[in-house]
Amino acid sequence: MEGFGNMSTLINKTVKRVKNIPWQVIDQNTLILNPKESTAHELNETASWIWNQLEQELPMSDIVEKMCQTFDIDKATAEKDTTLFVDEMVMKGILDCQ
Repeated sequence: MEGFGNMSTLINKTVKRVKNIPWQVIDQNTLILNPKESTAHELNETASWIWNQLEQELPMSDIVEKMCQTFDIDKATAEKDTTLFVDEMVMKGILDCQ
Protein backbone atom coordinates (compact mmCIF):
# COMPACT_ATOMS: atom_id res chain seq x y z
CA MET A 1 0.00 0.00 0.00
CA GLU A 2 1.37 3.40 -0.90
CA GLY A 3 1.34 6.45 1.35
CA PHE A 4 0.17 9.89 0.32
CA GLY A 5 3.56 11.49 0.70
CA ASN A 6 2.51 15.12 1.09
CA MET A 7 0.25 17.13 3.34
CA SER A 8 -1.71 18.93 0.63
CA THR A 9 -2.94 15.61 -0.79
CA LEU A 10 -3.98 14.15 2.55
CA ILE A 11 -5.41 17.26 4.24
CA ASN A 12 -8.37 17.27 1.83
CA LYS A 13 -9.26 13.65 2.58
CA THR A 14 -11.73 12.07 4.96
CA VAL A 15 -10.28 9.58 7.43
CA LYS A 16 -11.84 6.57 9.14
CA ARG A 17 -10.75 3.51 11.06
CA VAL A 18 -10.69 0.22 9.18
CA LYS A 19 -13.39 -2.03 10.59
CA ASN A 20 -12.56 -4.96 12.85
CA ILE A 21 -9.16 -3.69 13.99
CA PRO A 22 -8.79 -4.66 17.67
CA TRP A 23 -7.49 -2.01 20.04
CA GLN A 24 -7.48 -1.03 23.69
CA VAL A 25 -6.19 1.70 25.98
CA ILE A 26 -3.37 0.78 28.37
CA ASP A 27 -1.99 3.43 30.75
CA GLN A 28 -3.35 6.32 28.63
CA ASN A 29 -1.78 4.95 25.43
CA THR A 30 -3.66 3.10 22.73
CA LEU A 31 -2.53 -0.32 21.54
CA ILE A 32 -3.73 -1.30 18.06
CA LEU A 33 -3.41 -4.85 16.77
CA ASN A 34 -3.14 -5.56 13.07
CA PRO A 35 -4.09 -9.21 12.57
CA LYS A 36 -3.24 -9.16 8.84
CA GLU A 37 0.39 -8.28 9.59
CA SER A 38 0.56 -9.88 13.06
CA THR A 39 1.79 -6.58 14.48
CA ALA A 40 0.94 -4.33 17.41
CA HIS A 41 1.25 -0.54 17.43
CA GLU A 42 1.49 1.43 20.67
CA LEU A 43 0.37 5.00 20.11
CA ASN A 44 1.70 7.99 22.02
CA GLU A 45 -0.60 10.61 23.55
CA THR A 46 -1.06 12.62 20.35
CA ALA A 47 -1.62 9.59 18.13
CA SER A 48 -4.04 8.16 20.72
CA TRP A 49 -5.95 11.44 20.67
CA ILE A 50 -6.23 11.29 16.86
CA TRP A 51 -7.35 7.64 17.04
CA ASN A 52 -10.06 8.58 19.54
CA GLN A 53 -11.32 11.35 17.26
CA LEU A 54 -11.88 8.73 14.58
CA GLU A 55 -14.77 7.00 16.36
CA GLN A 56 -16.58 8.41 13.34
CA GLU A 57 -15.32 9.30 9.88
CA LEU A 58 -13.86 12.84 9.85
CA PRO A 59 -12.25 15.21 7.37
CA MET A 60 -8.54 15.68 8.07
CA SER A 61 -9.14 19.43 8.28
CA ASP A 62 -11.52 18.88 11.23
CA ILE A 63 -8.95 16.75 13.05
CA VAL A 64 -6.29 19.43 12.52
CA GLU A 65 -8.59 22.19 13.77
CA LYS A 66 -9.54 20.22 16.91
CA MET A 67 -5.88 19.36 17.53
CA CYS A 68 -4.89 23.05 17.41
CA GLN A 69 -7.53 23.83 20.04
CA THR A 70 -6.86 20.81 22.25
CA PHE A 71 -3.06 21.00 22.32
CA ASP A 72 -2.71 24.77 21.78
CA ILE A 73 -0.41 24.30 18.78
CA ASP A 74 -0.15 26.06 15.43
CA LYS A 75 -1.87 24.72 12.32
CA ALA A 76 1.37 23.73 10.55
CA THR A 77 2.44 21.52 13.48
CA ALA A 78 -1.02 19.96 13.75
CA GLU A 79 -1.09 19.24 10.00
CA LYS A 80 2.37 17.68 10.10
CA ASP A 81 1.64 15.48 13.13
CA THR A 82 -1.76 14.39 11.84
CA THR A 83 -0.49 13.70 8.33
CA LEU A 84 2.47 11.64 9.54
CA PHE A 85 0.24 9.50 11.77
CA VAL A 86 -2.57 9.04 9.26
CA ASP A 87 -0.21 8.29 6.37
CA GLU A 88 1.61 5.64 8.41
CA MET A 89 -1.64 4.01 9.58
CA VAL A 90 -3.05 4.01 6.03
CA MET A 91 0.09 2.24 4.77
CA LYS A 92 -0.35 -0.36 7.55
CA GLY A 93 -4.02 -0.92 6.70
CA ILE A 94 -5.34 0.48 9.99
CA LEU A 95 -6.91 3.71 8.69
CA ASP A 96 -8.61 4.48 5.39
CA CYS A 97 -8.69 7.81 3.53
CA GLN A 98 -11.11 8.85 0.84
